[in-house]
Amino acid sequence: PAAAGLPLGTALPAVLQPGGAGTPAVGFGVVDAFVADPTPPDVVSITAESGATGTPGDPISATDRILVRFSRRVTSASIDFQSNFRVRNTSVLFGGAPSAVQGSIVPYDIYTGLPCDPLAVGAGSDAYCFLPSPDFGPGVSGVQGYDIEVRVGSFGDSTIAPIRGETAVVGGFGAPLAGDLAATFRTAACPTCAPFSPTLLETFSDFQKLDGAFVGQFGPARWASSTAPGVLTGRAIAGSATGTDASGLGTRVQFSIDPTPLNTVPSGLFSPFDASLASTTVCGANCGAGGCNLGINPSGGSHIMHLFEGVEFNQTRDALELVEWAPVGSVTLATTYPSMSIWCGLTGLNAPFGGTLPPSPNQPGLSSAYGANYSASPTGQPGLTLIPFQSNDPSVFELIPSVQGGNGTAGRVRVFGAASYTVAANIGTFYPYPAFTTPFDFAPIPTTSGGGNLLLEMNVEPGSQCPNFHRYRATAATPVRRVIGAPLSLVPPGNTAIAATGGFDIYKTRFTFVGRRSSARSLWYDSGAAAPVYTGFLPLPSPVPGAVGGQPAGTQSVWTLDGFAGAGTPTPATVPTVSGVVINAAGVVQSDVLAALTNAQCRFFRFRVDFLANTTTNAVPSFDALQVAFQ
Repeated sequence: PAAAGLPLGTALPAVLQPGGAGTPAVGFGVVDAFVADPTPPDVVSITAESGATGTPGDPISATDRILVRFSRRVTSASIDFQSNFRVRNTSVLFGGAPSAVQGSIVPYDIYTGLPCDPLAVGAGSDAYCFLPSPDFGPGVSGVQGYDIEVRVGSFGDSTIAPIRGETAVVGGFGAPLAGDLAATFRTAACPTCAPFSPTLLETFSDFQKLDGAFVGQFGPARWASSTAPGVLTGRAIAGSATGTDASGLGTRVQFSIDPTPLNTVPSGLFSPFDASLASTTVCGANCGAGGCNLGINPSGGSHIMHLFEGVEFNQTRDALELVEWAPVGSVTLATTYPSMSIWCGLTGLNAPFGGTLPPSPNQPGLSSAYGANYSASPTGQPGLTLIPFQSNDPSVFELIPSVQGGNGTAGRVRVFGAASYTVAANIGTFYPYPAFTTPFDFAPIPTTSGGGNLLLEMNVEPGSQCPNFHRYRATAATPVRRVIGAPLSLVPPGNTAIAATGGFDIYKTRFTFVGRRSSARSLWYDSGAAAPVYTGFLPLPSPVPGAVGGQPAGTQSVWTLDGFAGAGTPTPATVPTVSGVVINAAGVVQSDVLAALTNAQCRFFRFRVDFLANTTTNAVPSFDALQVAFQ
């Protein structure tokens, strides 16, 4: 600041007159950018934590940790455990791998700091601790261990990216490593240790093994991208569903359904908040002499369904996170709806915004039976199946009861309730429905060019609530876009829940989508063994969400492992011999999948990972490396 320092451009050193008028307390110069520290880091030492020298007369134990110290902090993203920071067993080779002459990679866990703090490799450190996982192995005989080589640096190989120092710029790189250092340690024989498993290590330092032709359901994950170098991670998300502009929304996208002209006078069944017979003094003069009930449901409440076409969302295939309604006069009335439920689902039915449908045999909009609309297909598209992506999640997916028109196969996803919904007195163009407890992943299985159409279903039970009126446009067009009837609790037992009425009513509504899911698949890796025994599949850091050194809470990374045992080298289009989820959403390894690849004698393998971000914290899973161990 000019009041405290010297004007920008003042020649230094500046001569100051002590006690003079306007004398600054401090003289300083300021630049408007961060620069990398020009001092390069160096490798100080490679030692065993136990202090053993690793010589034949003083071997390290099978579980000893190896400490690598640098002269200054280095950037973790610049470390590649397959090239510039290699720990290999030079006593065990396996055929078929390009690096066989250099020994087999040792399965490991990495910690930062001293003494060996159990923290995931993150922002960088001046000390790294290598821990074999689970150990270095039995040795070449009952009396002699293995030789473990540690090489830190590029060693004159221009194809190996150097380890670099830290910089003040987030995600930036400082000066490259000044020198290289190598050390070899002899381990003690360990007859009780399991056989050593060679490990293929993917560090995501480049995208040579990325299957770029693979298209996931919702979008590609980031593998060695410019925004996430050296890692495999999900799509970046930012902002909030409650944002009101591009800055507040971040990566989220909004679509407004804004039909014109809009009805402005409350009339007919257009509100999802049909009220009870509350007094006019409670709910206001607009309720009329008969109270606040709109007339179709004497006991209050409502059951409403809307159809919105995928083209109205620009065929977006992401998670619907928030839906907002447009109150009449932009004013909401304060009240609490004691029990509200919201579901989302997919349909092949159409009801174009303009109200015009192609000639028969296309189905003209919604059926009067709520459940019959889920996954329904126009007669011109027989066999089209639209299954919600979350159909394999029993905590949110529900088959439609037959009394609501369900056929035993179609289903919907509960995104809210049953729970109370409080509306505050407010002035604004839009007001949010209850925040979804589970965003709805808007994409059908199998995929279609249109992405399917959206069903939004709400049930409001009777209570002492007041109505709030949702702006809409109603016309005499044939396709039905909205059906409404009595709440579920008031449907007589055994009766099919047929809508009381329906019509081409288009509600003014705003939708917010977030890209919380993404996927990536690798090309095939060659184990180099005719009949490998797969013993480990370990992404690093730990895939367990919410664990110390693991992934952010509320995220998921589901890993699928494919194996191929046929003749020749497989291509991306090759059908796997064996396939299964090897790490589930809880981060637990499914050893039976490894056994299946082993039993099938799969020489080749590949993986697919499906990421789920935490939309509350905007955190995404991220991995520095993947180990696949086999014997």
